[in-house]
Amino acid sequence: MRSAKLHLWFALFAYGFALPALAQTPAIDTLQTQLQAAICLNDWPQAIDLTNQLIGSDDLSPEDRESLVNYRSQLQNWRATGARFANLPNCNAANPAVAIAPQSTTTIENSVAIAPQPLSLVALSPAVNLDFVTGAATHSGAVSSGQQVYSFTASAGDRLSIDVNVTRIMPGTPFMDDDSQLFLFDAAGRLIAQNDDQERSFQSRLANFTIPADGTYFVVVTTFNNDPILNANGIILRWEGDGGSNIEYLLTISKQAN
Repeated sequence: MRSAKLHLWFALFAYGFALPALAQTPAIDTLQTQLQAAICLNDWPQAIDLTNQLIGSDDLSPEDRESLVNYRSQLQNWRATGARFANLPNCNAANPAVAIAPQSTTTIENSVAIAPQPLSLVALSPAVNLDFVTGAATHSGAVSSGQQVYSFTASAGDRLSIDVNVTRIMPGTPFMDDDSQLFLFDAAGRLIAQNDDQERSFQSRLANFTIPADGTYFVVVTTFNNDPILNANGIILRWEGDGGSNIEYLLTISKQAN
C-alpha cells in the first residue's frame, strides 16, 4: 500500500524538509493527507493546527514528536513572513487542495533519505515587509555586525533593482567605511543573488534582477564579512555575524518597466 507519509515527504523535500517515518495508523494517515492539502494551499494556520494534532497523537515516539515540533516552528515562520509557494510538488495545479500521489510504492521506514538540511527561516526573521505596489519602496535602516532583513512579494518576470545608499558612516569593528553587502533569498531561504561592491564604490546594488517565480523574497543588508552560511543546496542556515562596518542607509527596491 502506498504510504501517506511518503506523499508528504516528497511534497516537502524540495523545501528542505523530510518528515519522520511516523507510525502508520488510519488517524495519522488522515491527518497527514489533510496536512499536505493545507501545504498545497499555503494555508499555514491550518497546517500548524494539523501538525499540533499529529504532535498530540499517542502513537508517536518522543523522537518523532520532537521532529514535528521543529517542523511546526518552520510553519510558524512561513505564517509570520507570509511565505507563498507556487507549483509545489504533488499538488494539483487546477485544484491545489488535491494532493497527487507519487508513482512509487516505496515507503521510507527502512530507507535512508538524502535530503537538504532542515531549513530554518529564523536566519531571515524578523523581516520588515516592504510593499512596492506603486513601483518602488524605501526603508531607512542601520546595521553593524549583524543583519537587517526585509521581505516583499513579487511576480515571475518582474525586473527589480535593489540599492543600498549609505547615509552615515560610524566607527565599526574594525572598519569605518561604507562597505555594505546585499543578499537576495527566495521563500525557501535559497540565496539567488548577491552584491558586495559596485564599481568604484563599497556600496551595494542589484540591478535589473528578474524574479524567477511568484512568491515572497527576502532582502538582507549586512556589512563586509557578515556572510550567510548555506547548506549544500544553497539554503541559509545562519549568519557569520561579524560585520566589520557600522552604517546607516536607505534601502530602495524599484520595479523596472517591462
